[in-house]
Amino acid sequence: MPALALRVVTDKLSLLLAQRLATGAPAGLAADLGKALSRLCDTIAAQATGDQTDFVNLAIASWSRLVSLFRDGQLAANPGRYEAINHSTVQHVASDANAVAAGFGDLALVLSLLEHGLGVIWSLMPPAAVDISAGALVAKGVYPGAQERPVFVVQSARQALLLKKSGALNDNSIVIHGDEMWRLLSAGATGGGLSSPRGPRRPPGRSNRQQTIHVCMKPIVEGAADLDDLRRRFISEVTL
Repeated sequence: MPALALRVVTDKLSLLLAQRLATGAPAGLAADLGKALSRLCDTIAAQATGDQTDFVNLAIASWSRLVSLFRDGQLAANPGRYEAINHSTVQHVASDANAVAAGFGDLALVLSLLEHGLGVIWSLMPPAAVDISAGALVAKGVYPGAQERPVFVVQSARQALLLKKSGALNDNSIVIHGDEMWRLLSAGATGGGLSSPRGPRRPPGRSNRQQTIHVCMKPIVEGAADLDDLRRRFISEVTL
C-alpha cells in the first residue's frame, strides 16, 4: 500500500510537470525530469525498512509539510493529515484546474532537479524539528564541513512573504520559488526588506554567514538551452 500511494503521487506530479513544461521550456524536458521523479520515488520507498507504520507516518507528515509550506506559506493545522494533490484519478489530474492553479507542476519541477544532485552535490532529509523555521526539507552539501540548511519550496512571493513575516526565514534558509514574482518585487524594492532573488552573500568575514537565498524557477527554465543547462543553472543558484 505505501508503494502504491507513492506511485500515485509520483504519476500525478509527472503529468503536472509535463503540463508545466509544455510552454516556456526547451522541448523534451518532461520525459527526463519525469524519470528523475521516479528515481526520487524509489529512493524514498527504499527507506521503508523496519516498521512500515513509522515509515508511512513520517512520509505523510513530510509530504504534508512540503505541500502546506508550498501552497500556504505556513504549517498545516493538522500536520498528520495527508495533503492530497487532488481527489480525481491520475488520468484526470492534468485537467484539474485547482491542481494546476496550485502550482504542483512547479513543485514537481523543483523535486526532480533536487533529485539530480542527490548524493552527488547534496543530501536531503526531513526536518528534525517541527518548528516552521526548520523548513520543508533539510539540505547539506556533500563536501566536508558543509552545514545543514533549511529549504522551502513556495509557489510564489506571497508564501515567501508569509514565511518571512512569521520569522521562519533566517540567514541559513534557501527559498525556491515556482515563479519569478519575488525577483520582480525585489527589482523594484526601495527598502521594503526584500532581498534579491538569490540573496546576495554577505562578505564571509569571520562569521561565514549569508543572507537568505531566493531562487526563482521561471527565469531559470526559460533561459535554459537544454536539460544539462537547466540543471547547471539550478545547481549554481541553490548554493550549499
